[in-house]
Amino acid sequence: MSMTRRDFLRTTGASAAALGLAAPAIAQTPMKMVLNWTYQGPQAWFFLAEDNGYFAEAGIEMTMDQGSGSGAAVGSVASGAYDVGFGDVNALIRLAATNPEDAPLCVYQMYNEPPFTVAVLSSSDIMDASDLEGRLLGGAANDGALKLFPAFANLAGIDTSGIEILNFQSNLREQMLKSGQVEGVFGYVNTIRFSAKLSGMNPDEEIRFISFGDYGMDLYSNGLIVPRAMAEESPDMVAGMVAAINRGVADTLADPEAAVEAVA
Repeated sequence: MSMTRRDFLRTTGASAAALGLAAPAIAQTPMKMVLNWTYQGPQAWFFLAEDNGYFAEAGIEMTMDQGSGSGAAVGSVASGAYDVGFGDVNALIRLAATNPEDAPLCVYQMYNEPPFTVAVLSSSDIMDASDLEGRLLGGAANDGALKLFPAFANLAGIDTSGIEILNFQSNLREQMLKSGQVEGVFGYVNTIRFSAKLSGMNPDEEIRFISFGDYGMDLYSNGLIVPRAMAEESPDMVAGMVAAINRGVADTLADPEAAVEAVA
């Protein structure tokens, strides 16, 4: 039977107590994290960091909640609802431009290539960005790709005057596309692929991705967002959290099967 680092620490701690020995204890600071989307593969490193005891070693008791979009994660941290968010740095820059005093900080840039995309059915006649003109598209209001669509349209030379955008709950996205209620959906290429499989679709055969990066939109994307006050007042805790997650990333790359098990 396999044993995680946390199980090992608990077992050895219990053994020490049984022998009348004092087991070393690290005070745990509760922290709440909001993810960018539902619990899926792209969040595996967070779960591995938790399962392997890295947060605990850093003195952090981490609670992770599902999110409703990378842009929403930024707002959730800025409002004080969460201590840390896995959010889109572009949404953060936008907030900092309008409300610099309220804007949190990105302390760990995790996505260095843009995952933003418009997903369409492979059976549709939408082949490239120009074919999006005059179409009905949809996405969650706080989706990072949707928020950046005006910039993408300008870069790709798309006339948006005839494009209609329908907002809906994030968990409806792939079903809305599959059923033909919209002709394209906004999102991240990785999360759409996972969610499409959950909805019974084969993304390799049934979905065509019109990726922003293919049209010259060279942007960073998601990173760890924390309140400015936390970064200034508790730098060691923030550094410990970043180090814990970085170890989770390394573990994910080294053992993808363990990452899948952590998400499951």
